[in-house]
Amino acid sequence: MFQTLLLRSRAAAFVKSLRTPVLKKKVSDVIKLSIGGTVVFVGINFYFKNEKFYDTWVMPIFHSVDPETAHNLAVMAAKYNLVPEAKLKESKLLEPPPTASIPAVNSSHGATGGV
Repeated sequence: MFQTLLLRSRAAAFVKSLRTPVLKKKVSDVIKLSIGGTVVFVGINFYFKNEKFYDTWVMPIFHSVDPETAHNLAVMAAKYNLVPEAKLKESKLLEPPPTASIPAVNSSHGATGGV
């Protein structure tokens, strides 16, 4: 019986403490600090163009919105140079082969060299 009264009084004191201005200030400070830390984290990753950040955070956001909106956001990001440059270089296999110099055939003598 005594333990029940003790628990009830502690619970009542805890609920009462939630309504204090000090706690509201602390919760407000935690929220501000979290938002500020998030803004700094995102800003640093945008500044250094961290590809892992783009793969794990930015691209899933683009994939979750309407394609037209995602396109407009991507164009705006490219306009303000927020996207990283591709680190891959194009393969030499994709380039056309160099043209070999083929001697021109004199059309007045035909293909046999003309006699």
